[in-house]
Amino acid sequence: MNSSVALPANAYLHFYHAYGFEDPDWDGGILEYSTNNGASWTNAGPLIEANGYDGALAVSNPLGAVQAWLSDSHGYISSRVNLASLAGSSVRFRWRLAVDGVGYDRGWFLDDVRIYTCSTGTVGPVTVTQVRVTDNSNVDQTVFHRGDKARYHVTLNNAGTLACSVTVRYLAKNGATILHDVTKTYNVTPGSHNFKIKKKIPATAAFLKYKLKVTSDCNGQKSKKAKKFDVVP
Repeated sequence: MNSSVALPANAYLHFYHAYGFEDPDWDGGILEYSTNNGASWTNAGPLIEANGYDGALAVSNPLGAVQAWLSDSHGYISSRVNLASLAGSSVRFRWRLAVDGVGYDRGWFLDDVRIYTCSTGTVGPVTVTQVRVTDNSNVDQTVFHRGDKARYHVTLNNAGTLACSVTVRYLAKNGATILHDVTKTYNVTPGSHNFKIKKKIPATAAFLKYKLKVTSDCNGQKSKKAKKFDVVP
């Protein structure tokens, strides 16, 4: 690289390369980086976390018996370098080919070199933004009779960037009198989503004013809303 790049947090260097070096360890290649505009260079071997060095060069190599890519890659492979320890630094890289004075092979070919970042993502929070009580036709209702079919609706909003397995409790009660108590689990992806359950008003339901409380739980992050309705003769 002719110029340095300022590295953000969670950065990686990724590149494709194919090589054929004189067997078994006479020639080879290493990756180096500089944080002072090329005044000095450091071997990046310890930072390579995918398809790293193959072994040690022969002591007769100009670099000595250091770890390097050796022999033959048998086509293009991809290598990934974790740059987390260099975050905040201005860095440049070089691919250093080291050969002895006897024999040769195809050499070293590079392609698609890039530096990128990865986001770790966030889970939640997931909040209850709306609760509705409707009839079987999804029309909002505040009064029901014994034997009526009801639907309990909840809208959940996931403000994170990752899905969350959310436990939702639908509890319709008046004091100690419970009309319905149902728990469901939903996989809630980012954004707003609607869910519902169907319940029948029991034939023995007490004629009372009930409160439907819907509570969500995403990894311990809880949210709730309520809606009132009556069961009448």
